[in-house]
Amino acid sequence: MTFKVDYSKGKGSHARIRFGDRSTIVQKDLTPSRIRRILKQLDIEPGALG
Repeated sequence: MTFKVDYSKGKGSHARIRFGDRSTIVQKDLTPSRIRRILKQLDIEPGALG
């Protein structure tokens, strides 16, 4: 599974995260609700991160 953070695809404090064949745009300041939303968009189970 590939993981990549691309700051050139975002504006300001945003970056694109690619995980496998999925991607999403994230902000620099992460809250618990934003993290849950990112995991859902990337189809990652929260418990899978350890």
